[in-house]
Amino acid sequence: MHLRWRTLIIISLSFLLSSCTDDSRQVSGGKPYEVLVVNDSRDSLRHILSVDTPDLPQSEPQFDVSSLKQNRLQDGTKMAHSIVIHQAKGTYRIQRNLYAQPQIVIHASAGDSLQLRKDLKRFELYCEAKRLQTYHNPKMERLVKQTFGINILLPVDMNSSMKKKDFLWLSNNSAAGMKNVVICRGNIDKMLANYLKGETDDMYMKRITPCKNSGLWEMKGDAMGGPYRMRQIKDGKQRDLTILTFVYAPSMKKRNLIQQLEAVLYTINYGRK
Repeated sequence: MHLRWRTLIIISLSFLLSSCTDDSRQVSGGKPYEVLVVNDSRDSLRHILSVDTPDLPQSEPQFDVSSLKQNRLQDGTKMAHSIVIHQAKGTYRIQRNLYAQPQIVIHASAGDSLQLRKDLKRFELYCEAKRLQTYHNPKMERLVKQTFGINILLPVDMNSSMKKKDFLWLSNNSAAGMKNVVICRGNIDKMLANYLKGETDDMYMKRITPCKNSGLWEMKGDAMGGPYRMRQIKDGKQRDLTILTFVYAPSMKKRNLIQQLEAVLYTINYGRK
């Protein structure tokens, strides 16, 4: 992800999270990354939204699409949290919390493919960050604050930790999809090699795509691997700080797991807490 677009996401999510909502609206339905497409008779938008998610070890669509062929939403379908209405012509536009909340309704054509995927992804990150405001892990967040001086929202199930000099590894340590957050000062790849070992010292975690903030990792000398997402910032003393999230979930789908952790990266701030 380019730095400019990542910065725009951070700014946009900060704005959305601080915005007021109409509490009188009903809660929207649907699972993360589910999209209802309306009036898409030729399935052009379905194909656009079903392309592979980047930087996963196996093929998974960017969105799980269901279709409503007629150009009319019923009472039940109005409650979907992500709705895309196909229009042959017209201006690309977004409506928020139109029938429920949180909700995004986008009017788009096939020519809006890139913008459409970006806006839907940004909305999903916002929803996950919003959930983290309610369901998070104060104990581990205090550990991060004490160690690195930053505020961050962490998933409530992330209860395991390992602390070394300038290095902190947090995990849910689950066999049903292992989610991890690493925070460190210094060279991230050297830190991973030093502290995230396999069964022997010759086995260690490494990024396959070390020049990217989004990619794949592997355990050198072993068959382990999966996706990662990363953010690099300056701490309060202008020292480089890296926050890397990664998933290990063999024989499981990984899209939602890693994108839950990607949302964690956008909750970081330096304010008092």
